[in-house]
Parts: sequence; C-alpha cells; structure tokens
Amino acid sequence: MKIAEGFGERLWRMRDDKGWSQEELAERAGISPTTVVHLERDAQLPRMPTLRKLAGAIGVSVQELAEGEAGRSVPLGLEVLQTLREMQDLYAPGRGTTLDWSKRDLERIAGMVASVALGAFVAELEAGRDDLAQELALRAEAVRQALLSRVPDAPERSSRSARYQASKTRGRLREYEAA
Repeated sequence: MKIAEGFGERLWRMRDDKGWSQEELAERAGISPTTVVHLERDAQLPRMPTLRKLAGAIGVSVQELAEGEAGRSVPLGLEVLQTLREMQDLYAPGRGTTLDWSKRDLERIAGMVASVALGAFVAELEAGRDDLAQELALRAEAVRQALLSRVPDAPERSSRSARYQASKTRGRLREYEAA
C-alpha cells in the first residue's frame, strides 16, 4: 500500500475532527506523541503497525487513512498477491531455482511474508474483498511453508550474492510493511 500525498494533513484533519490533541491521539493509538507530530508534519511515513493503530483509534479503515477518500487504483491485496505468486514461482522446492539463503534469511523472509500477508488480508477484509483475502492467506502460507521447508538444508552463512538476493526480497516486502 502506498501512502498518498498529504498523509500528514489527512491525519491532522481526522484528529481535529474528533477534537483530540496530538497527545490524546497518541494515547488512544498506543504510540508516542512525537510520532504523531512527525507524521502530521510529513517528517516521516508510518509503518504498517502504526498505520493500523492510528486507523483503529480514529475509527477509519487503514486504506482510508493511508490514501484518503480517492482510494487506490489497485487493491493492496492484488499487489501483495502478485509478489507472493512470483516468490512461489521462484522459490518453491522443485522449481529449479537455486536458493542458497542462510537459515536466518529464510526464517526472516518467511516471517515477513506472514506479516505482509496479514496486513493485506486485513485491508482486503475491511474493503469487503473476502475472496481476495482468502487467496492471500492461502498463497502466503504456501510461500511461507516453501521457504521454511528449505531451512534444514540451508547453510549457516550464505554467499554474498545470496545475501544480496535475500536483501532485495526483504526490501520488496518492507515496502508493503512500511505502507
């Protein structure tokens, strides 16, 4: 999910409509007041967990808070689903792709897949796209299991090129988490 321009102003407007101070929003969302200040000034963008907390406190969907009323042209779930399909095609055992990531990289990326899929799953359920949410959950679990099935045979340390590939994959998944 991409954060639309004007996020800080949108957050400020939603908070102001409730008649809350920055401190009150921070308390209700379970985040620091400094974070609210930085977000409203567009000094930083929220990560997905912060976005969920803020949306829950304000009483709007994550998508509405992140993107405003215009919404997104492509649902987050479809973007994540496409990424998961690509990962499954590349990394599933028996697909012919050599994946010499370390045990640690495999476990970290499997955890990130679960986290990203959960965020997309919730966003799609909130948007009423139950079929897409279910497909996301199933695909994410298949990718997660495919990665974890490689852990027993994985090296403790991976090559430089494998670390680079794992880093690129984490970066791609982080884009969804940060949104």
